[in-house]
Order: sequence, then structure tokens, then C-alpha cells
Amino acid sequence: MNNFIHNQYLRAKAFWPFWLYFFNYKGRSLFKRNLPTLNSVQKKIVADLRTNGIAFSSLDDLFPGQDLLTKLQQYEKELRPGRAVIGKKPYIKYYWSFLPELTYKNPFVGIALDSLVLDIANSYLQMFTRFQYFRFEQTMPVGKNSERTHSQQWHRDPKERRYMKMFIYLNDVDDSAGPFVYIPGTTYGNPAGNVFPQKPPLGSYPPAEEVARLFPENTWKVARGVAGTVIFCDTSGIHRGGFATENDRLMSSFFYTADSYARKSDYTISSKTLEGAKDFSPALKYALRLF
Repeated sequence: MNNFIHNQYLRAKAFWPFWLYFFNYKGRSLFKRNLPTLNSVQKKIVADLRTNGIAFSSLDDLFPGQDLLTKLQQYEKELRPGRAVIGKKPYIKYYWSFLPELTYKNPFVGIALDSLVLDIANSYLQMFTRFQYFRFEQTMPVGKNSERTHSQQWHRDPKERRYMKMFIYLNDVDDSAGPFVYIPGTTYGNPAGNVFPQKPPLGSYPPAEEVARLFPENTWKVARGVAGTVIFCDTSGIHRGGFATENDRLMSSFFYTADSYARKSDYTISSKTLEGAKDFSPALKYALRLF
């Protein structure tokens, strides 16, 4: 009975009016009191997210004149010797633990928590969001004859009605390096938002042949891109990725959620970072669960 009640609660939490107006009331209220002013690049990204569930940009467009790609690539080279660990997906090497220290010494952290990025996440979800995790990983080639497994298959992420993730490519990614692939219009409220729906608390893994039948390949957004490409997406929509056949993919990922996600952050915060917390914006304090 307890299990039944718990599952009913999760289904209720995913019901759109409850999700939006009850479970995420605090974040929505704070966002309305601290509305950001978006620049033209941010406005386009948010508009594309709302229409398609995915948006594309670059480090140079987002942070002009800062040469962030070079800084990230240099930092990545320092990480390479012996720091990678293999997780539950054997084709991926993660370059730090699943509970890394959040410190501004890591240039990936500076990007993830920049107001420019937080304002995009908050404006898309229309609420203050929580920063859930940051990762850097190497997707290794598995060969052309391998079967897709895990997130290489079409799926919707579980639990939440909306998410925002940001991916940054650190090398050129073509079809042989496992580009992220997304089906536009499959987020909640869009035309195909209820096709192969989530089943809270589970996501959805529809059969590949059924996806291909309903969504022709020419409608997919295949995120091929050069180093420095930035992808914003709502992973409650149908997507897949990481199926590298011949070449590696180096990619960082960042995850922003609503309060309703109800899970502790997947990082620790350094004491040095916390020393500056008094100067953080309300959005940043909220993202880091400092109030």
C-alpha cells in the first residue's frame, strides 16, 4: 500500500497544474520578483527552447571576446592523466567524480553559474532553478556494428515536466562521434508532447522503429558541431545521443531543475566559494540551494 501511495503521489506531482503552481510556487514567485533582462542571444535561445525544446549557440556568441574554448581545452588537458573513471556506461569516461567540488577554480563552473546561463534556464522554466550537476566526459567509439544501449536509445528523462540541460562540445563532433539528437516539438504543451509520454516516476524508452515511423529522420535535430558549440535542451523531450562509432566526443554537461526534482545537488561547495556567497545574486543563491 505504501508503494502504491508513493506512486500515486509521484503521478500527482507530475500533473501539470500541480507541478507548476504548487510544487514550484516558491521558485516561480521569486523569478517574478527578479525578472532578468535578456540580450538578443539569450532571447533567441529561450524562444527556440519554447518552440522546439532545443537551441544552439556557441561559447563565442554567448561570451564574446573571452576565448573560453581555449581555457576549457587547456583545463581538460590537465585533467587527462589518470583522472578519468569509467561509470555505469562502459562507453563513457567521466573526468571527475559524481560528487565533485564546486569551485570557481574550475572554469566549467564559472560558465555554468554565470548569470547569462542562469537567466536562460530561469526564463525557460519561468522560475528560479536549482543547479543539479556539472560533468565532463569522453564518449568513446563503440564501433559501427554495436547495439545502442542506455541513453544512446530514444528516451524521455524521468520525473519532471520540464528540465534544462546545457552541453558544450570541446572537440568537433560529426556523425561518427555520437552527436546529440533531438526531436523538436516533443516537450509538454507542444504538438507531440504526449507521444510516448513519461510514466512517473519513470521516463520513456519508445521503440526506435515507432519513433522513426512517427518522426521522419529529416525532422530530427542532429547536433553536429565544431568545438565550442553549446546546446541547450529540455530532456523531457524525446532525444538520444552518445553513440560514437569511430571518434571520441569530449563534452561537458550541466543540469538545471525545478524545486520539484527534490534531490540533493550532485556536488559539494568549497569553503572558498561559500565565502563569496554574500555577494551572490538571488538567482545564484537559489541555484546553489543557499536559501
